Amino acid sequence: MKQKLNILFLSSWYPNKVTTTKGNFVQRHAEAVATKCNVIAISVIEDPNIKSEKYNIERSLERGVDTIRVYTKPGMGRATKWIRFFNGHDKAIKLVLEKFNPDVIHGNVFFPVGIVAKKWAAKLGVPLVFTEHLTAYLPENRENLKNKHLRSIKSTARLTQRIMPVSEDLMMAMKELNIGKAYEVVPNVVDTNLFKPQKKNNLRKKIIHVSTAKDFHKNVSGILRTIALLKEKRSDFELLIISDGILEPHIDLAKELCIEDVVHFEGEQPIDSIGQKMGGSDLFVLFSNFENLPCVIIEALSCGLPVVSTDVGGIPEMINESNGKLIKPKDENELLVQLNEVLDSDQFKSLEIARSAHEKYGIEAVSSQLLRIYQEVLLEME
Repeated sequence: MKQKLNILFLSSWYPNKVTTTKGNFVQRHAEAVATKCNVIAISVIEDPNIKSEKYNIERSLERGVDTIRVYTKPGMGRATKWIRFFNGHDKAIKLVLEKFNPDVIHGNVFFPVGIVAKKWAAKLGVPLVFTEHLTAYLPENRENLKNKHLRSIKSTARLTQRIMPVSEDLMMAMKELNIGKAYEVVPNVVDTNLFKPQKKNNLRKKIIHVSTAKDFHKNVSGILRTIALLKEKRSDFELLIISDGILEPHIDLAKELCIEDVVHFEGEQPIDSIGQKMGGSDLFVLFSNFENLPCVIIEALSCGLPVVSTDVGGIPEMINESNGKLIKPKDENELLVQLNEVLDSDQFKSLEIARSAHEKYGIEAVSSQLLRIYQEVLLEME
């Protein structure tokens, strides 16, 4: 087998100038793989700012990944939208093939890019693998999985040599729906150069929460109500909420609860800034109603922070008695108890939490696992 494999990443979600953080976990996988392989990543995005040209192709090298983004003019109807989505991929892939012959196509999030991925894998005669992040497979969120999308997903999965959910919980949910056959869990990845323990000189203990702030999912309002009760018990803490989502309703609730003095809100931040602020905190909290394998928990653990989070999705695969506490979703009383206890606890060893996270979720660990899978599926094709 040649020294460096050529891997073509195709993704339903990937960060871009329209949606700057959507699919950032896919980008991190691509960057990890780029430490061992030649990687080109393609994504196609509708851009409302495009008025004349139907397609605008932008190409750049980003942390070792040759990144091609095709911005399409919004379609007048659903049919036009999908035609431009598929044509945009075809244009980018044909551009790639001028100098790059993929050994493996690595798809990310089956729908809708799976339609493109299976077409080109068959056309080029190369193996197809897929990473999946979608929460709509989970029983508690399955109402958002449309039957027509599921049919398309199953069609692609039948031609996929390896399906790689990011958590055991997601794998079980997909198997329950009879999606494909050959599975291996590959977790999300963290850059341990950005997310690592730091010395702390905090006058007040710092709790941090990072999310999209969508309340039906992340239950930020539940965190704020709990913080109001925690403030009645103690005054030696503060909460920082960082989000690329809509914060105004949560800011209004904080004012209503009279906790503006202990809760601080910040909008979208670059990843290195999040790493600094997370590393300088004492405790991470996530109160989600459902999840897969949240990157923010991986990042918090890599910074050596204990985590208080809900017992949903893949989170129990990440949290144990050595690095945090699990609670039932929506249980604000238990959230209050655990936040109060963890703030005072000396049982959590920052360096040990970080070391364990680095061994499981670090770039070397995840990229090595993916490289092995690529090599295996190539051998299966011989």
